[in-house]
Amino acid sequence: MVNGVSRVRMMEILRKVYQKERESFVAACYRELLAREPDPEGLQHHLRLLGGKSKLELMIALMQSPEAEQLYRSGSAGSGKKRPSAADLLRNLYVHSDERFVKGLYEELLCRRPDHAGSSHNVQHLKRGASRASIAASLLQSGEALELLKAKNGTPIAQKILFDFANRTYYPDYRY
Repeated sequence: MVNGVSRVRMMEILRKVYQKERESFVAACYRELLAREPDPEGLQHHLRLLGGKSKLELMIALMQSPEAEQLYRSGSAGSGKKRPSAADLLRNLYVHSDERFVKGLYEELLCRRPDHAGSSHNVQHLKRGASRASIAASLLQSGEALELLKAKNGTPIAQKILFDFANRTYYPDYRY
C-alpha cells in the first residue's frame, strides 16, 4: 500500500499483458511499455517479429528501445489513469539513485526485496555503464520473473509479496 491505497506491481501488469494473444499482446505492450497506442506500421512489424521471437523477447525489445529510454528518463509522472502503466512505474524508478533503482526493480519485477549479492551485482553493472533498461531486462529474463509472467493468475505474485512482507522465504513448489 502507498499512502493507504493498494497498488499493483509492475509484474502483475506485465503478467496480464503476457497472457494476451498476438495483436492484443502487441497493443498492450505498446500501452504499458511505451505509454501509447501502437501505430499501424509498428503493430504489423512487431506481429511479424512474434513469428520468430518469444513474447518476452518482444517485451524486452520494446523496453530497451530508444523511445522507451527517452520516456523513462523523462522523469516521474502519472498517466492520469486510475492505475499507472508499467512505463509510469519505470519512469518513477528512473529518477532514483542506482541503489534505489535496483531495489525498486526487485520489488516491482520479482515482488520481493533484493538479496544482497544480486543487488550489489546489478548496482556495480550500472556503475560500470550498463543501462537501466538492460538491468530491468536481465531481471525480467530471470527464471524467477518468467515463472511469475507465465502464472495463470496472480496468486504466485500475491504469495511472494506476502512472504516478503513477513520476511519469510517463499517456495513455489510447496503447496501452502
